[in-house]
Amino acid sequence: MTSDPTVSAPAVSTPAEVALRDLATADSLLVALDFDGVLAPLQDDPSTSRMVPESAAAIAALADLPRTRVALVSGRDIATLRRLSQAPDTAWLVGSHGAEAVLGSHGTEAEHEGGADGGDGADGGDAAAVRSPELTEAEAEMLAAIDAHLEAF
Repeated sequence: MTSDPTVSAPAVSTPAEVALRDLATADSLLVALDFDGVLAPLQDDPSTSRMVPESAAAIAALADLPRTRVALVSGRDIATLRRLSQAPDTAWLVGSHGAEAVLGSHGTEAEHEGGADGGDGADGGDAAAVRSPELTEAEAEMLAAIDAHLEAF
């Protein structure tokens, strides 16, 4: 009995191929990227940080894909992140280490009580303002201490 050279063993997918297939067939996709050091090079003067053109083009292309959300994450406040990143209006912005969030032109805005802009939506976004879940007593005390420290500058 000779073997048929046209018949081969079934192909075994690598974990990366399986992950890519799962990604390609997902109902929706969130691409969340850090701003400083990922999309924009770290700078000695943080106020001069800007996305490199290739990052900006990739963000714009991703934001145009169906069922795909792009989020820029930063320790910076939302207003500064928006100004420096010049991200598409549909991009989600998560600032102040998660204390602020603007979920794009089709989303909502959320901010922890005691956050950077007082939750009044005054950061220039078009999104509706909503409160995040209530803080624990320890979280509220920690944010109050941080706010008091920042006011010293």
